[in-house]
Amino acid sequence: MSNESDLKKRIEDLEATVSALRHQSDWFELYNLCMESAYRADANLARFPLYTEDGTQSFIFKEAFPEGPDWGPVSEADVTEVKVRERPANWADKLVHAQARGLSHFPSMPHIVVDGDRARMMNYQMLSERDPVATAIEVPPHGVVRGFRVITVIANLFDCVKAEGRWKIKARTVRVMGGEETRTLMAQWAATAAPDEAR
Repeated sequence: MSNESDLKKRIEDLEATVSALRHQSDWFELYNLCMESAYRADANLARFPLYTEDGTQSFIFKEAFPEGPDWGPVSEADVTEVKVRERPANWADKLVHAQARGLSHFPSMPHIVVDGDRARMMNYQMLSERDPVATAIEVPPHGVVRGFRVITVIANLFDCVKAEGRWKIKARTVRVMGGEETRTLMAQWAATAAPDEAR
């Protein structure tokens, strides 16, 4: 191999290494973004820094558990989408009330797909609170506790963008596990994630 071809090969290898490191850097930043979204809720910290200026969140508020094995069809009227910076003040009050009951968010590892300056993440999140009816037990050195109970499990779908060298959430879609609409959204997301793109 000539010196010129050897140098060309080394440059190609170096470029491939830099590209891989850049991808890993994006992955870790997005992973931290997903985790931070959960613990900021429990710490009652503003989540504005995690979102773009026009970032949105989409929820479906179901007041009662369905009588049958599944929720019925979801209509546009069921979906509540709000801009993160314009969330109603009473949402914060309700969150503080829930935190007094020990509300805790436990996010799973996210599945991350990066496509240039855009990325998508999906993960599960378990929400729990202190169990008011469980038998109290002593847990040194944490005192006497009643334990916790799981109150819901949700699917989080994040659409993210990279601006000025930093990843932020453009839109977050939240759905309670158990409905057909949730499974459909997850299937649609999975269809966009080719196996060789996921890291």
